[in-house]
Amino acid sequence: PEELVALAEHSAAEGALEPDSAELFVRTLHLGELTAENVMTPRVDVKALEAHATATDAANLTHATGLSRFPVYRDSLDEVIGTVHIRDVLALEPEKRAVTPVTELATDPLLVPDSLTADRLLERMRVMRTMAVVIDEYGGTAGVATVEDIVEEVVGEVRDEHDPVEMPDLRPAGVRAWEAEGSVRVDRLGEIGLTAPEGPYETVAGLVATRLARIPAKGDDLDLDGWRLEVLGVEHHRADRVRITAPEPARDLVQAGEETR
Repeated sequence: PEELVALAEHSAAEGALEPDSAELFVRTLHLGELTAENVMTPRVDVKALEAHATATDAANLTHATGLSRFPVYRDSLDEVIGTVHIRDVLALEPEKRAVTPVTELATDPLLVPDSLTADRLLERMRVMRTMAVVIDEYGGTAGVATVEDIVEEVVGEVRDEHDPVEMPDLRPAGVRAWEAEGSVRVDRLGEIGLTAPEGPYETVAGLVATRLARIPAKGDDLDLDGWRLEVLGVEHHRADRVRITAPEPARDLVQAGEETR
């Protein structure tokens, strides 16, 4: 892959390949470095249906979320027994949807370990034509993954006219300040100039919990080399929204010091 990356970069520099095409090619090559855990929708954000739910419930959940596939579980999300697609719901006559359990429409789930590489995960989902349920090392459900999740890793967020409108997950919120959802990947913080320290986490919520060494609460704040992170909201025992404030420029600090003399 290193040789192909170098070739793509050289081709872009020579004008033989459009820069955007070269970047897309390089990012595709790096899929093997990502795992199912990296690309999945985490468990706390998974929308699912209980085994006793009906086809009408599935249709209502699609209307509320804009999603087309859902895991079906018995007792808890750790016991996924299948997945259901909205196309199978819509294939039913309307009067039958309220009395048809989703278990009659569900197909066998594709269970994959969280360590499976993204390129192999993509191939399995293409063959099975379904979403994947990602299982952690303890046998519990860590999250779910779709082909769209992997495509977004390569080309950016994928949207269509049926997707619900959402606020950007990392957006400006004043002078030298931004607001981030807890699910924002820490590597994205580089976009605003913040390099997160290495640690056993992948998201802003994980970073906050690790630095606090406890379940966060609204109003908690912490310092990262002059950057201030303030917890604005908590959901499912994790930081749901965080305000990030950059340190003051050095010249501003010098001027402030001179004014106090």
